[in-house]
Amino acid sequence: SVLKKNVVGIDLVYSPLETPFLKLIKSLGGEIINGIPILINQAISGLEIITGERCPYSIMHNAIRTKLKTV
Repeated sequence: SVLKKNVVGIDLVYSPLETPFLKLIKSLGGEIINGIPILINQAISGLEIITGERCPYSIMHNAIRTKLKTV
């Protein structure tokens, strides 16, 4: 295997939650991060630009988790 120990695979895509790339990394024992954290941070930044208010990450994450029921 060409995968080194402690590798992390990051994919900007958030749908599907596990892309073929992330599935490969996971199957080889790596840690995976999908695009959900990036989506949340973009939403937080956009809301702050528009309203001047900062929404806590946990609120956005819980909303997405409720909607997707899998995050």
